[in-house]
Amino acid sequence: MTWKINYLEHVKTTGLVLQVIWQCSLEKPPYMVKTTGEIGFDYVDPEIPYDDLTEEIVIGWVKDKLGQKEVERIEQSLALSLLNNETNKNETGFPWG
Repeated sequence: MTWKINYLEHVKTTGLVLQVIWQCSLEKPPYMVKTTGEIGFDYVDPEIPYDDLTEEIVIGWVKDKLGQKEVERIEQSLALSLLNNETNKNETGFPWG
């Protein structure tokens, strides 16, 4: 399972992170499944200075805000989707490069 941050909006003057668009994906070539979501934050002060943020830190915030049950549901749903793709031998894409 791969979690990543696709978008991060912050207050320029304070570094306060306001919004994150995240993606979770699972790949087993030639198949890949993914889902995305959006989370807003309303912290009073930045916990970590903006320039010190890493993608791993923000992913941790996203997972904390989603909660363990939702993270597990997302990951299980992707695993099931990938299994369905493998079982049905369905593919997506184009015959050209």
